[in-house]
Amino acid sequence: NVSQVTVIFQDPANQQRIVMISGSDQSGAIGTTLKQPLVVELMNALGQPISNAPVTFTVAKSDGQIQAFPQTGRQFSLPTDVNGQASVNFQVGSRVGTGNNQVTVTSPGFLGQIVFSASAVAGDPTQIHDISGGSQKGNTGQPLPEPFIVAVFDAGGNPAAGVPVVFRVEQGGGSLEGNPTVTKTTDTDGRAAVVL
Repeated sequence: NVSQVTVIFQDPANQQRIVMISGSDQSGAIGTTLKQPLVVELMNALGQPISNAPVTFTVAKSDGQIQAFPQTGRQFSLPTDVNGQASVNFQVGSRVGTGNNQVTVTSPGFLGQIVFSASAVAGDPTQIHDISGGSQKGNTGQPLPEPFIVAVFDAGGNPAAGVPVVFRVEQGGGSLEGNPTVTKTTDTDGRAAVVL
């Protein structure tokens, strides 16, 4: 039994194409808009810009949003300008990660798609939570068996590293590692600990 398949090669250099101009590989704090817009250009086979052609931007990864006045959302189309370009601003999502935000760009009749990637970093610390160590009992003058541990998070619930946390004895005496007040810096998990 013999099968035959015919493949026709179409040189990409002789095709209309969509090209990334700028805006990829940026980073910003969660929920913030990146400094540079995401810009693409549509070109014909001769490398000339194509104006007034529809381009669709789609947030493919993250809970971020794209913006092009007056539109805001996760997907919309807009026409290219006289230079064959279209652009949107991108607000990264609420989760921290490297390259964890992606926007794809397509246009009908154009080869492939463009993928913009962006990284989200932790925002300003907004929350502190008691993790463990409360309600302990111990002997007078002796350290408690477990440290007091707290965690600091940003508005998206991401751990906030490098944040100074002040532990202070408010009443009842005792000391924190020999002092009435101790400042500890949160680790990569957003945690800080001290022994009473």
